[in-house]
Amino acid sequence: MALLVESKNAQINELKIKTEDLAKKYNIRELQKKASSPNNASELILIPPGRPHIHKIGKEIGQSQNSVFGCGGDITVLEKARFLDESIWMEAMKRGVEFRFITEKREKSIQILEFDRFLRKNSRFIMRCIDAQLPPMVLLVDEKEVFIRTEMSIESPVLRTANLGIVKMAKLFLDAMWERAQPYQ
Repeated sequence: MALLVESKNAQINELKIKTEDLAKKYNIRELQKKASSPNNASELILIPPGRPHIHKIGKEIGQSQNSVFGCGGDITVLEKARFLDESIWMEAMKRGVEFRFITEKREKSIQILEFDRFLRKNSRFIMRCIDAQLPPMVLLVDEKEVFIRTEMSIESPVLRTANLGIVKMAKLFLDAMWERAQPYQ
């Protein structure tokens, strides 16, 4: 048994050495770092449903520097945002981050604002509603990164990207919806 274990360990060590040699030869480590870098603008990440995307969006809002701009249909950005700690929003506003949200004009949408009065009364937290069907969710953070819910279901995944083309499309869409929307009552 000991000889078999020793033989397998020798094979494993040999494979490790070959792997390192190949990694050096083809500079694989550097390619892996680039591929996993959040700054990789062409990267499209599908965040699985549930808590992972809520925490990721919360983290991005917590790190935002200028603006958070979003809209949402039946499962709105704000309905999801209730699961975030309100202090994330308040701290961002204290840093000067502006929040703009568009929601569908519906009876139930009026009930989604369960935020602290500080948020609702703050001039940096602006809501509008629109008499049109909106996509499930589009959220633009600092005009650099966009989150897009893929389906109307709360259980659907969220696409996250910093791809410049997609970010620009999201910005154009949100700006157009903002122009059509009315002040939230």
